Amino acid sequence: RRGGRGGLPPAGGLAAAEQAPVACLVLRDGGDVGEELAAALKKLVHEAHGETCVPTEFVPISAIPRTYNSKPMRQVVAQLFAGNFHGDVSEIGNPGCLSQLRSTIADWRGMRAMPVLDERP
Repeated sequence: RRGGRGGLPPAGGLAAAEQAPVACLVLRDGGDVGEELAAALKKLVHEAHGETCVPTEFVPISAIPRTYNSKPMRQVVAQLFAGNFHGDVSEIGNPGCLSQLRSTIADWRGMRAMPVLDERP
């Protein structure tokens, strides 16, 4: 989601216009998001929600936090990405997934911070 929409604050203090949507996916058997799957998902999102909602990246995660009634807690994932999760796990039915999710987000941030090397000879 973009900052400023759905009550979410801008991640990292960036204006909404400087942000891009990212999608978290729980894949069966720890699969990977290949180019074919990414393209198909981007097409589905574009058709259903428009160009501005198409994720620029897909982040595979092991589980999404859920309430005790098994409803997904998307706001917790958004808060973790934004760096403003306050740690209240009283409503989370599977709080054990938070440490893995934090680690995955940290790894994703680290990969984004790495410089892209020019491979020209």
